[in-house]
Amino acid sequence: MSGGVSIKVAVRCRPFTIDDKLGVKLRQNGPDEGEVELINSDYTTSRFPFTYAWWSAYGYKRHLIGDNMPDADEMQLVDQASAYEQCGKKIKDDLLGGNAVVLFAYGLSGSGKTYTVFGPDAVDAPEAWFKHPDPQPLWGIFPRLAYELFQEKQEGWKISMKYFQNVVDTVRDLMSPNAEEQHYKNGMRKDPDGFMDIEWCLTKVLHSWNDLREQFQIANSRKAIAPTQFNPMSTRGHCIMVLEVEMPNPDNPEVKQRGRVYVCDLAGTEPAGDIVYAMYNKVTFDDGSFEYKYTGAHPDMKKTKELQEQGKKINLSLSEMAQFFMKMAEAFQKKKLVPGASIPGCNSFFLCKYLKDTMLQARTYLFCAVRPEVTYLKYTFATLGFAKNASVVKLAPKKATVAASAAERKLMQELEAMKALVAQLQQQTTTVSAAASGGSDADRIIAELQAKLAEKQSDLNSLNEGNSSTADAQMQEQQRAEYARRGISFVAYDLESNPHPYFVNVDSDAFRSNRFMYICRPGTTTFGNKCDIQLMSLAVIRDHCLVRYEEASSTVVLRAGKGDTFHNGKHLNEGDEVTLALYDRIKEAKQIVDLMNRVTMSFDVVLEKGSNGPNSPRAPQDPQQALASQIPRVKICVENSSPKLSIVIDPQEFLPKLALLKDELMKLRSAIDAGRTYEIPERHDPLYLMFDNDFHLGTATHWPEYLLYNLETDEEERMQEIKNVAVPYNTVGLLEVKWTPLSSPNDDPSDPASFAGPILEVEKEEDLLGKPWTYNLTIVRATDLPVFCDSAYISYDFFGENFTTENVQQTTFSPVFEYHKVHHIPCVTQEFLAYLKGSIEMQIHVTQHIDPPLDKINTDNPIVAESIRTGEPKGYEMNDKVKRPKTEAEIRCEQLTKDLSDAREMNSSLTRHIQQLEEKLRQYEPNHVSVLTELHHVPRGSLSRPTSSAVGHAGSRLRDAQIIDHVVNG
Repeated sequence: MSGGVSIKVAVRCRPFTIDDKLGVKLRQNGPDEGEVELINSDYTTSRFPFTYAWWSAYGYKRHLIGDNMPDADEMQLVDQASAYEQCGKKIKDDLLGGNAVVLFAYGLSGSGKTYTVFGPDAVDAPEAWFKHPDPQPLWGIFPRLAYELFQEKQEGWKISMKYFQNVVDTVRDLMSPNAEEQHYKNGMRKDPDGFMDIEWCLTKVLHSWNDLREQFQIANSRKAIAPTQFNPMSTRGHCIMVLEVEMPNPDNPEVKQRGRVYVCDLAGTEPAGDIVYAMYNKVTFDDGSFEYKYTGAHPDMKKTKELQEQGKKINLSLSEMAQFFMKMAEAFQKKKLVPGASIPGCNSFFLCKYLKDTMLQARTYLFCAVRPEVTYLKYTFATLGFAKNASVVKLAPKKATVAASAAERKLMQELEAMKALVAQLQQQTTTVSAAASGGSDADRIIAELQAKLAEKQSDLNSLNEGNSSTADAQMQEQQRAEYARRGISFVAYDLESNPHPYFVNVDSDAFRSNRFMYICRPGTTTFGNKCDIQLMSLAVIRDHCLVRYEEASSTVVLRAGKGDTFHNGKHLNEGDEVTLALYDRIKEAKQIVDLMNRVTMSFDVVLEKGSNGPNSPRAPQDPQQALASQIPRVKICVENSSPKLSIVIDPQEFLPKLALLKDELMKLRSAIDAGRTYEIPERHDPLYLMFDNDFHLGTATHWPEYLLYNLETDEEERMQEIKNVAVPYNTVGLLEVKWTPLSSPNDDPSDPASFAGPILEVEKEEDLLGKPWTYNLTIVRATDLPVFCDSAYISYDFFGENFTTENVQQTTFSPVFEYHKVHHIPCVTQEFLAYLKGSIEMQIHVTQHIDPPLDKINTDNPIVAESIRTGEPKGYEMNDKVKRPKTEAEIRCEQLTKDLSDAREMNSSLTRHIQQLEEKLRQYEPNHVSVLTELHHVPRGSLSRPTSSAVGHAGSRLRDAQIIDHVVNG
């Protein structure tokens, strides 16, 4: 069967990560003749022909063992630039030709898929491609392609972008500021050209290369990632970015061609059962290169189980895609399909459902990433088999088009005519200038025409942008309007323009937190059903509570209403009032530490999770107290960027510290005014004052129901996750806990031979009633804490009694406790059985290690002295790693400046439009006097109250202008 275009397949081998024998050889025998050979293997099929074969195992001499060094030496190394030179130019030509292009990255996690198509893309990595405005050696195919597109962008072009991630059965819109996430089948439709689209995902028009970098960085920070033994930053879901370039069709002015590139960075292909949650060290070499060195599996088996469950869904979707290519290859080999045709089925999971029809009618490039080591040969063989099937599939590429509007066609015709006229005049001027020294009039005419040409180009760009993303804009406006009717604003849209105090939503998932604003406007704002602000919760009733904002004094007062209202975890009775001034004090604290040259410190309000669940035996009996115990408590989060420090403290602890800082600032100011020397005490330095305290870092929740049956803690259950005390309640470490059943309180847990008798066998929990119960609790250690501790201890409650480990003095991230406690219940009751069916919360408290500050806070410190004299923190000028936060006045001033600029631009546009209309009006009315001229000659006082005749005259002129505008412009 002839015809059709094949999928172009590139196989790329990444650098070694372990010491091992060589498993692959790659050769590029011609422009489109690559070959991959498996060596040191038992596979019967060992040679695979593809379009490209790229050997990129830089640094192989550090790791390669065995006798294949000559094979490695003879292979030509292919860097990022070389990879782009071989296929990137073709991809760009395809795209600018109006084709859809699919860049499909496939392979094992950590094999180099993302690196090939993007380059380094970790948000916190300084080498990330989007952090550099100019081309870098590590840039992958897409950044190089996009950079060149924006360099070549012409008038009439519109470049837009979508970016989303498939996680299990959902699609997460990474471009959405409102954290939109839906089931993957929702809104998945084919567009008029037959290409699959997810309609509800946001499309953003990109005005420049820097705009693309900024948008991508924000979106990329929202991806779901996790470390596995294959990749320290493994993407846990398929990510797809769509870049669309809409441009005039050179062959048909009636339509615009629409080129698209689909960058599909898929999750890893490794079997779910092989995945472990991994730990790494970053190793930097003398030449500046670096590696992430795998140090082993994480001790918490739960993390691995979560990844494996997630990996099962990934495997299913990738297996379906592999099945699709295999069946397609068989059908083409048997000549049962024409190019571009598909097979039925293979629609069960997101990947095939979204991609299969699109890539069959696109120019598709499959980038398969493999590892060089023999250890990974089974994965390499599977990847090459996938690529082999894909290379047989025949495509029928088609171009997407969109009709150009009448206004766009008219502007394009005017642009072409003006370009031709300018070129003709320039040629004539050159001829005249060669014969004489004149030409000033011609130069002036050309300059005027070029100015008009630039104006027309600007109008065309504005028209393109005005017509873009209409559906998205309408959807956003509709959403904003719907929420506004409930009194709810969006942080993404309304934050900068809002001058009033506001509340924000907090969610355990950081992706969904800080989306909504509940603005307290001057006067009274009531929360509740059919009130000023109607929250999305059935628990919020009418007149639930209200907030009174006195703008003159900047005072915000919360008043409890008919619903349950809490302030800092304390329940308020109906009618109770409390002033909400805490956040103002946080701002005050930031201002004080800035003046003391501690500009690296920051303050914020966070929520601490309630400690007792509703079914806990220790939950208070009083319903109000029980509800209050579940309400998150307000805490103050204090952080320091260098050195890295973080602490969460109670407001009651924070306020005395703030008062002390205010006293010290007063003493410093008084000493400066008096010309004397003063130095604050060392322990009053903000770094020590805020951070040199033990604080509740997190909580490990243990579920002891298995203790009802005298069972020992399973090995895989010993490592308990420590959850952050504050939102987003993420994992901040592990706590190793072991329970050992004893026959009596006097038994030695380490010597079963010393037990007084056998352990009671329990078949059902009622067997324990009336009998003694004895266990030894061992709290071994905490690991992987995010703070460097000087000391640490564990506190927990057991059946109504509080217990605390020794406060161990160890400077480490992983304090060892080796705490042993025998818990004995002489007679088991029904109450105790119920208790063991609940949870045991073990709180870890730490004191951080603090290095001495580099400078003293005293009047001899020039930065401190100048800051206090002027009231402006000078430390930001000396520290280029920290930016001074903008004041509210600066933010408001920037908004007003922007508004003024927009108004001037609109005024200029209207003025130009009036001038154009009047020019056309003079053709019909030679004695016409300009409206603008008349306005210039009207005395100011006469504008205060127009007469009826003036109104009638103006109305008549306006109607004339409207008629002429309709005749001329349609």
